[in-house]
Amino acid sequence: MNSAHRLTFPTAAQRWGWSQTLTAILLVLLVSLVHFIHGKALVHTVLMQSFNWVFDFDSSRFVGGWCTAAASVARDMDLSFIARHPLSLATRPACLALLPLTGTPELALMALTALCAGLAAALAYGLAAAFCAAEFDRVLLALGYALSVHPLLLGVIPETYGFALMGIGLHWVLLAHGKANPLQPSAWARVSLFLNMGFTVTNAALNALSSAAWAWQRVGWRRWLVLEGRTWLIAGGAIAAVLVASAALFTPEQLTQLGAAPQRVWWTVNMNRGEPASLLMVVVTFVLYSFVAPVLTVIDLPLPDLHPMLDFRRFQFSAVGWGALTLSTVAMAVSVRLAWQDSAMRRLLAAAALWLLMNTVLHAYWQYRGSIYLYGAHTSFALFAVLAMGYGCALQRYSAGRVRLFAALLVTLTAVNNVGIYVEMIRFLRQQALSP
Repeated sequence: MNSAHRLTFPTAAQRWGWSQTLTAILLVLLVSLVHFIHGKALVHTVLMQSFNWVFDFDSSRFVGGWCTAAASVARDMDLSFIARHPLSLATRPACLALLPLTGTPELALMALTALCAGLAAALAYGLAAAFCAAEFDRVLLALGYALSVHPLLLGVIPETYGFALMGIGLHWVLLAHGKANPLQPSAWARVSLFLNMGFTVTNAALNALSSAAWAWQRVGWRRWLVLEGRTWLIAGGAIAAVLVASAALFTPEQLTQLGAAPQRVWWTVNMNRGEPASLLMVVVTFVLYSFVAPVLTVIDLPLPDLHPMLDFRRFQFSAVGWGALTLSTVAMAVSVRLAWQDSAMRRLLAAAALWLLMNTVLHAYWQYRGSIYLYGAHTSFALFAVLAMGYGCALQRYSAGRVRLFAALLVTLTAVNNVGIYVEMIRFLRQQALSP
């Protein structure tokens, strides 16, 4: 399909208005409430007491690091962690503000975690609005994303990945709506880079890769470097200012050690590699597990943990899971083909491909004793963007009724499979004995 035969997608005026804002708010409230209700069952479990009970996540660090007024932040959030997640310290006031409403640090943490999942669903709705005119289609896609494996499980697993998911999601929304064009630098592009670099430093590569995809054959590389450099200078300066202010307020003892941060990060990564997962396992996790969860694997961890942990280590699905995986694979393949046929979408498709490739290469090395699932949140929004593009194209190319029926079936099967995993994970954590 050449540029003279591009498909017609909603105009800026059709994409957003007061009714869309109301729908987005309702999505935030609905998804957040569901996760908070289930998260309450975990506040007195091992998840809030020690590390590495599910997917090698360290949720317990945030009880003190974010949500306990008298806690030693330096104990809970070491220098290596802060270097990799500079804005993690700035998250502390948000959780402390929830304390009067929730009563305990654990409940405040769960409320903050659930809110991140709700906001991610609203961002998915905003991304869908770039390609779908009808509210039904936008809500269906948003719910489909909220029920996919990463945002669903992260809704009750406190981590910086919940915040990282929001930064990445915002960037894809900006790309889809044409607000992150490097040829027209905007405050939105700086905000997006600020969030992506701030919550996980390697996520700043998303901004660079998508910007390069947009600028390719449109502007000379010198001009692009100048434009991009300004955005990075402003966003980087803002992160540095927030980091120094937060460290001075919450962990002043670490301010004098900031120069040692790169060495600490390198040491942390290399001492914890253990038995790294293969490149094939990285690809399978990032692509096939992005929406549909396989069955959970119980791993007996050695010292110093010496307890069981849940992870995704086997390519094994329930009957419903196989159905959802088959449909999602078909949907992704068709979406790539349809998006490629519209020249207006090729740059967005290229950005998604580059981001997926970069994360695959990075995490083939940068991983923690073979646990890959935790990194998949970085790429889930990119793959969702591809599906949203394909869905919008399919509505205009084929019978809308059949497209919606296929999508509804996919969302239903994915929900049944993933919610089952979600409930099983919560049950596992509640059954584990607390340390004395």
